[in-house]
Amino acid sequence: MRLRRQNTKLSNPSQAARASVGSIVCIKTFATRPEAELAKGMLAAGGIRAVVSVDDFGGLRPEVAFSRGARLLVDAGQAGRALEILSVEERPESAAEGRALKARLRGCMLPTLAGFLLLGVGAFVVDSVKWLGAIIILAGAALLVVGLVRGTRAV
Repeated sequence: MRLRRQNTKLSNPSQAARASVGSIVCIKTFATRPEAELAKGMLAAGGIRAVVSVDDFGGLRPEVAFSRGARLLVDAGQAGRALEILSVEERPESAAEGRALKARLRGCMLPTLAGFLLLGVGAFVVDSVKWLGAIIILAGAALLVVGLVRGTRAV
């Protein structure tokens, strides 16, 4: 059996390959792969195809990717639109919403900080007066629970 060679003439094979694929550019480098995948999903929702490139030796050495980052690649013709999509910010919260959130978070942070403080004081007191140290530690634990409950309601 004899194979025949097709007669295809390309003036510049690398130029022909680039013309069929298009030029790809890196529009942003992210610290981790999940961040880059999230941005890729945002671009896909906007109708732009993107590729995430991570040099982690095929997944065998994921720690290497932290030093080099994850690159988000798109077609050069769509790079401007892709950057616009990624730069869209969420609407800023109003002043009233900001004050309400700060008040709710303050309502959980103060008991939590007081609870930690009482736990530390109780740990020192328990060495000298056991019953007083135990009461202070229990009060600190109760304040931590109050902070936890208020914190889950704050958000």
